[in-house]
Amino acid sequence: MSAALAATDMVLAREQKLHALDGLAAAAAHELGTPLSTIAVVTKELEHHIGADDPLRDDIKLLNAQALRCREILLKLTRHPSEQDPLHARVSVRAMLEEAAAPYRSGKANITFVVGPEGAEGGAASPEAVAERRPGVIYGLGNIIENATEFALKEVTIRALWNTAEVVVTITDDGPGFPPDVMDSVGEPYVTTRPAEDVAGMS
Repeated sequence: MSAALAATDMVLAREQKLHALDGLAAAAAHELGTPLSTIAVVTKELEHHIGADDPLRDDIKLLNAQALRCREILLKLTRHPSEQDPLHARVSVRAMLEEAAAPYRSGKANITFVVGPEGAEGGAASPEAVAERRPGVIYGLGNIIENATEFALKEVTIRALWNTAEVVVTITDDGPGFPPDVMDSVGEPYVTTRPAEDVAGMS
């Protein structure tokens, strides 16, 4: 009985963390919605007022397209799980990882997937793991994959192994890694190895 209660507590704790992540994603999407709408409106107006041969026209069209893309991403983040198409409400682990990695497949790094049950070699194949499609989780995975592709030399590997209790996802790259003097501070706010000009800060 105690083991069953402990397992139930673990499941509930995991669900609470996932729910909190979705809530944070929805809050961020709400805050970003208005400025993105303003950018889209202003760039559209600028596009109408400049000449067809103006060298800035392509840049303005690009800004507008990127603003619209951001709005589409925000709509995905704010969609409640109950509003999803039942066909896509649950997806395989591979499909979820591929969706998270899709925006970064055309970069300099080659992305390889290693997906399967633990200890599958020489044994019976286990059913593919299926999970509820949570936009917040996909967005979080995408951030990690983006960092890996940015710092990789050539290769990024995304591994997902599962058993009857859990799915473990590991994202690795062949980049140089953190220098020794940064390792002790990894995970703390504002710790980065990016050049100063690439880091947004508050003045």
